[in-house]
Amino acid sequence: MFAKIKRWLIARAEKVVPSLRLWVLQIVLEAENRIPGESGSDKRAYVIKALDELIRLPVWLEPFDGMIFGALVDLICSRLNARYGHIWGDVVSKDVMPVVSEEVRPDELG
Repeated sequence: MFAKIKRWLIARAEKVVPSLRLWVLQIVLEAENRIPGESGSDKRAYVIKALDELIRLPVWLEPFDGMIFGALVDLICSRLNARYGHIWGDVVSKDVMPVVSEEVRPDELG
């Protein structure tokens, strides 16, 4: 029952913020690079706090934002673990972070 409620809350949050999973992925990768020696729970707390500061959900979802963000962090991390094993921080960061952090060239914007 609790999982069903979490899925429902996540679906509502993703309607408000369509790129929410991408935001979570980006901040998870940032946490891997920024606080590499810390425990997984410390990184998880960092990501949830960063998301909470960046994203304002509708008033009726705000009391659940920690649970929503936490569930999405867990989802993204478990998918990364399934695909890359537990060393995905280095692998994914090398592949994804340069694309995200590159400066925009004038010709790219048309």
